Amino acid sequence: MEVCLRSLLKGGDEVEIIIVDDGSTDDTGRIADSYALKFPKIVKAIHQPNGGHGAGIMTALN
Repeated sequence: MEVCLRSLLKGGDEVEIIIVDDGSTDDTGRIADSYALKFPKIVKAIHQPNGGHGAGIMTALN
């Protein structure tokens, strides 16, 4: 995930990165929070209980 985020951040502040962590058991939440703190105008980390793929997409779109 960090490789992907670093690649996306090369776009500068012309991008918005929304990460929805829906109950993952790996380091997704920690990594998302770390990048949201470092790049608060670009990266948004959202944490929610697992609601499935569609729920995660809808959360990001809202």
